[in-house]
Amino acid sequence: MICKKCGANNNETTKFCTQCGSPLESSKEKKSALGTVSLVIGVIAVILSFILNVFTIPLAITGIVVGACCKEKTKKKIVGIILNSVSIIISFVMVFIILVVLGIYSTSKLMEESRDALADQYLLGTWDCKSYNGEEPGEDFIVTMKLNSDQSFVWNKYQDEESNHVYGTFTYEEEPEKSKGSDALYYMIDLDGEEFVNNGVKQQEKYHSEYEIAVQVLERDAVMINPSTYNMYYCIKTSY
Repeated sequence: MICKKCGANNNETTKFCTQCGSPLESSKEKKSALGTVSLVIGVIAVILSFILNVFTIPLAITGIVVGACCKEKTKKKIVGIILNSVSIIISFVMVFIILVVLGIYSTSKLMEESRDALADQYLLGTWDCKSYNGEEPGEDFIVTMKLNSDQSFVWNKYQDEESNHVYGTFTYEEEPEKSKGSDALYYMIDLDGEEFVNNGVKQQEKYHSEYEIAVQVLERDAVMINPSTYNMYYCIKTSY
């Protein structure tokens, strides 16, 4: 065994140099330690690979094989350690990516729930509406629209629900670009009628209407327009 300090040649079993007295490091012990490190890191890498990313499993297994089988060549043991370490790094990167994706999903879900809560607060309820020319609303209320939390609706002539009404279901979609920087929340509402009665006569044709409504956040009113007919209404919310 060669002493690293003075260069003297010693027996393999000698623990201290016979020339300078310095402690001698056994190459077998060094190789054994490297092999152990490689095996431990390899096992950790395999466990993380199964949990996080199956693509790193071949890399981790290769590292274990190299670290366990190559008893004489220390360089190969170091290669095993490097392969296993790379596998662990890739696994942790995958953890980071998963956390980022989960964070984005959670934020998106929270925003969606917030938008739904705003819709429940500002859009749903009973609206009494007047005609509107873009400047001044008419004097009298002419229609009533009820939007319920179960997605059902009632549309009728004001105070004449019995002989002039539409019952059905509705869907709505927020228009965030129009709402941005505005005091109003904009929605598109699709009304699909299941029962349509006009002047006491039940109609055979299906009822469908689409409206854009701008709900004033600070007030209990809104402006509504039918994009197809350009009929406009000024509406006041009378119940929630």
